[in-house]
Amino acid sequence: MARLTQAREQQDGRAQVMQAVQEGGFVSRRLFEAAYASKKAALKAGDLSGGRMGPFWDRLVFSRVKARLGGARSLRTCGVIRLLVNIR
Repeated sequence: MARLTQAREQQDGRAQVMQAVQEGGFVSRRLFEAAYASKKAALKAGDLSGGRMGPFWDRLVFSRVKARLGGARSLRTCGVIRLLVNIR
């Protein structure tokens, strides 16, 4: 149940961000698209820091996204695997 709630919150947050981007001006929209593409490419390449331009995009674009979503977000993960029913 918690996973479903977290997924809904994530979708709501993404919808808020995308709506704000669409309502923004041409320059704001282009900056967000460039920042998003850069970060996505860096993550796909395995660079978790966001690439060479990561800190720049964080400060210029994503700090505003973070503020719009209400500040700091945390990600919680669990490394538990499914257990067999017949374990004693």
